[in-house]
Amino acid sequence: MRFTFNNKVTVTKIPVVTFGKTENSILKTEANGGTYDVNNPENNISNVKKKDTKKPTVKGVKNNKAYKKSVKFKVSDKSGIKKVTLNKKKIKVSKAKKGYTVKKKGKYTMKVWDKAGNVRTVKFKIKK
Repeated sequence: MRFTFNNKVTVTKIPVVTFGKTENSILKTEANGGTYDVNNPENNISNVKKKDTKKPTVKGVKNNKAYKKSVKFKVSDKSGIKKVTLNKKKIKVSKAKKGYTVKKKGKYTMKVWDKAGNVRTVKFKIKK
């Protein structure tokens, strides 16, 4: 079933079946650009969670930019940072969150994963 309220909120009811009988249902709601999963056991709505679809934030370096000196970048995300790599080498998340400095001349590809599975890729160069 699919319901729309005031042309803004769409709710889809999906039955969950276990051993041939319906135990509960899940409501999937899309509103204000966000998607929410709602458990509906015994018709009591609970566990409303907004899905994180936003890529992690990187400050201090910009994609496809060249720098003439060392750069220091910081990473952040509301759901938390899972992993950071620079040219496929892992960087400690704690260091990347506080500020990580890249000093050597070269081409770099940084990837940042958040705990929701979103990935941000930033490519940059250092020319000294």
